[in-house]
Amino acid sequence: MISNTLLQQLLDEFRRPRPEFGGKNYITRRRDWFDRPMEMIRPLLQKDRLASLTLEEAQKIYQEMTVGGPQLYPRSFIENGIERIRVSLHYLLYGEDSLDLRFFNVVGNVDSEYRLNGVGRAFASTALLLFNPNEFGVWNGAIDGGLNKLGLFPGKKRGEHLGQMYVRILDILKQLRDKCEFPDLASQTSL
Repeated sequence: MISNTLLQQLLDEFRRPRPEFGGKNYITRRRDWFDRPMEMIRPLLQKDRLASLTLEEAQKIYQEMTVGGPQLYPRSFIENGIERIRVSLHYLLYGEDSLDLRFFNVVGNVDSEYRLNGVGRAFASTALLLFNPNEFGVWNGAIDGGLNKLGLFPGKKRGEHLGQMYVRILDILKQLRDKCEFPDLASQTSL
């Protein structure tokens, strides 16, 4: 576990204005990167809007929600069909099952009627973040690496599925948010 002193030093460095970013710091630069998907994609994820989502809008969602990484499986995603994409996104964001089960059923459970081919944890967690950045955070390789460096990565428990792991990661991200006084979980994706 990282000491409070070292964490504060890291925060100071991340908050320092950087000439290579036009005077912005790591946190505001990363937050600016999230503003575009928030403006473009968040309205499409609203409950009443998902029912009329078009295939073109689904492609737009997929392209924007890769969290800066490559779009490895756009064909697989589209081959899910628009109805399955609508139903699965609705389930992920608004379903009545627990968060861990919804997450697992969309990205990990190959037998689930909600499973979306071509997406993984980064896609699902980004959808959740865009839906509500105060409650949900991104989970990808960068977050794993950052939590490892901070000594906070919890590791996978035997028998644990992706959804359960996401809930544990999310708990750690919320603790970090509170400790670092970030306004929401989107701000810490730069750590």
